Amino acid sequence: MALTQKRLVGPTQLTTTTSTVLYTVPQSTTTIVKQIVLCNTTASAVTVTMVLKVANVAQASSQNFFNTLSIAANETLTFQTNMVLNNNGSTANATNSDQIIGSASSNTAVNVFVYGVEEA
Repeated sequence: MALTQKRLVGPTQLTTTTSTVLYTVPQSTTTIVKQIVLCNTTASAVTVTMVLKVANVAQASSQNFFNTLSIAANETLTFQTNMVLNNNGSTANATNSDQIIGSASSNTAVNVFVYGVEEA
């Protein structure tokens, strides 16, 4: 099995849409999220919600790993993690893949980058 270190998400900006899919685990792959970087590019505080949506399960607040996390004006936050995401089917979609979903309280105020390792 090949291990590929990569940028999984970004650079991209979060929107106020609560179901914006940032990353979907590819077919026949396990992904380990190693680092998440959030950068508020505005002069006002912003909140961020990020979700690990489990394959074939409806999105719910119990899946939030950041729940209205406050990011101060012009602040950058970096989080180290070992979050494991899976694909359990033949295609990459919400039925077969875990997904990372994100939103912010203000449109295009927060840049997001996610780094990790894919094992295929």
